[in-house]
Amino acid sequence: MNAGELSPAEATYRRALSLAPESYEACNGLGIALARQGRNDEAAEAFERAIAIDPDLETARIGILLFSGAARMVGGRLPPGLHLSDLLVVEIAAAIGFTVSLFFATAAFPGGTALAETKMGALLSFVAAPVAFVVSRVLRVRG
Repeated sequence: MNAGELSPAEATYRRALSLAPESYEACNGLGIALARQGRNDEAAEAFERAIAIDPDLETARIGILLFSGAARMVGGRLPPGLHLSDLLVVEIAAAIGFTVSLFFATAAFPGGTALAETKMGALLSFVAAPVAFVVSRVLRVRG
């Protein structure tokens, strides 16, 4: 690829955004494509645009930031070759997954107990990170 040439993925997502400028999925895809090219500042802008379009994405992002920050405070560190920009990509992907799970729950269940329990299950899934951390410490798992 020559300097100034778009990757196929970047070109696809830019085209998608020209057709649907309010697509958080296209913004997220563009962010991932840019991050893979090492263009982290541009990737961060695309991710922030995705969050501006769908603020629910921020919920999962904050959860990942809090738990990764807590792990670093107690001596955890990122594996070799993994950078904070990589965590940003994971945060956005997790946020989209979380948003989609709530969307499907709303589409699958009528209002009432079943819907409330399903949404609560999705929210409680955030407990998995601290549980995994504790289990890794108990089992002395090292990266």
